[in-house]
Amino acid sequence: MATRNVLIGVLSTLAASPTCVAQSFHSAARAARPTGSETLLVFPLENSSRLAKLEWLGEGLAELTIERLSHAGQFAFPREERLAAIEKLGLPASTRYSRATMLKIAEEVDADYVLFGHYSSDGKNFTVTAQVLHVDPPRLMPPLEESGALEELMEMHARLAWRVFCGVATASAGVAPCGRVALSQADFLSKFPPLRLDAFEYYIRGLLSPESEKDQQRLRDLREAARLEPGWDDPAFALGQAYFARRDCASALPWLSRVPLAHERGPEAGFTAGVCHLLRNDAARAEAAFASLLVRGAINGRGTAGVAASGEGPARSGGEGCCGLAEAFNNLGVARARLGKLREAVAAFERAAQLDPDEVDYWWNLGVIRMQANEPAPAVEAFREVLRRQTGDAEARALLIEALERGGQAAQAAGEREAFTRLGEPPASLPSLKPEGLARLERVKMRLDLASLHPFPETSAPIATQAVSPSGPGQSPLPQALSRRAQHSQLHLTRGRGFLAAGKLDDAKREFTEAVHLAPLTSAAGHQGLAEIYGRQGRTDDAVRELRAALASRDDADLRIQLARLYMSQRRPGEARAELQAALKLDPTPKLQEEARQLLQQLEATNGPGEPR
Repeated sequence: MATRNVLIGVLSTLAASPTCVAQSFHSAARAARPTGSETLLVFPLENSSRLAKLEWLGEGLAELTIERLSHAGQFAFPREERLAAIEKLGLPASTRYSRATMLKIAEEVDADYVLFGHYSSDGKNFTVTAQVLHVDPPRLMPPLEESGALEELMEMHARLAWRVFCGVATASAGVAPCGRVALSQADFLSKFPPLRLDAFEYYIRGLLSPESEKDQQRLRDLREAARLEPGWDDPAFALGQAYFARRDCASALPWLSRVPLAHERGPEAGFTAGVCHLLRNDAARAEAAFASLLVRGAINGRGTAGVAASGEGPARSGGEGCCGLAEAFNNLGVARARLGKLREAVAAFERAAQLDPDEVDYWWNLGVIRMQANEPAPAVEAFREVLRRQTGDAEARALLIEALERGGQAAQAAGEREAFTRLGEPPASLPSLKPEGLARLERVKMRLDLASLHPFPETSAPIATQAVSPSGPGQSPLPQALSRRAQHSQLHLTRGRGFLAAGKLDDAKREFTEAVHLAPLTSAAGHQGLAEIYGRQGRTDDAVRELRAALASRDDADLRIQLARLYMSQRRPGEARAELQAALKLDPTPKLQEEARQLLQQLEATNGPGEPR
């Protein structure tokens, strides 16, 4: 979707319960929601004409509505959320639902308004009608209609979208925000230059095609849309992301470079291009890409220019977003480390860790770069931060011991070896990670946390300091958008498990990935799902990485047993034994205890009780 990822970063769903208590909760939540943060669920428009060739416009006009409303600042749920709610409720996919059914679906995603309508054409003339339905209490607004020649459809729709935006904004705020002073129709329409109808059709057909490595039709449709409208940035962005999903950076970069930084998707395109440069080992271009994002303030635009431009040290300002900003600083640090700019890389990694202190990878990178700079004392502190969050990280412990020894702290290094032994490991099983082998140990962030692109309504505290848990007596209430984001993640988890059970690994991977990025601090289940997918595909290194990420969010015996099985398949008995010993201490459940003991017996039978045979 042209706005799917940006909207997903801000919007999340809250499953509605049929009980009176849940209904009261939803009503109270809506009443407490800040003015202007109301959400809209857009349904496909019905084709009232007899022209089957225009059937695609049902979804197409819905997508265009979501995109254009988002430009004006209206939150609109992406198509995937509507489909997920329909699937969860056990309803058939359709463009024709009764108003009662639409309200039920809207309650499932906790939307404030529903938009539906219809269109008709005789092949020359076109009429489109939209209606907005307030969810709680149910209230239907007057219909909005635009008519004209079929070739003027894009302009007609823009006028209709402006009227929808103004109607919702007026109903929400109680005053009319549209007109000469605030947002005039001319200003709104100027954001959307005329598009060829055939280019729009190819674009929509491309977006609605299955996302599969074998699906070339999707790429052909998007390329044709870009050819017909070379000045339209959305097809270029969609193509860049499609190629990047296949890790075909040679094909992705030309399309991503066509998306200007000032475009709504520009920061995301620039971030993806920077990752591609890192994957292609072009550190200079990667540095330029990430520095450009931060210097120009494209990612949340606050307190970034100093470190991005000069690397003198972390800039400080209040109210910054959490994770997307941190990811950009992290990858900037990786690029500068590869260029040998160690001091600048340290500043970038420090800034990333300051913005998102719960992310292990930033502390890891900070420790690695300190070791490369021959600064063992701060490296020790960084690796200790890693181990506070991931106790069983043998690589981090090996580097911590190396840093302690290089800093002349032999006694402390011996203590760390003993601590490793207490986890069930002999000291000799620590990985051999010497400073001369530190090159390319940095951890790159592959995706931007898109929630940071749009600040939460009326929230000034950094996201990293906001709890992702229900409020209790005497506690500050959980910010509404953050709460809904976490609940939205659960919906993606449910869909991912369903796809996984059906053997649809690509679809499951997409859902689990979205779940992780919506709730990065509580994402163990999403990482666990991704690990299972990679395990089925024989990608054991990736599966190990995901399980370790899951353990960073939640220390769980079952996760440790799964990780131990992967280590056993990789012939890494020492690490497998450590995970099993930790699992035995974590969970007294007889079933898990028995499973862990059986695996330990297998290890001993194959490798002996300690050292491998």
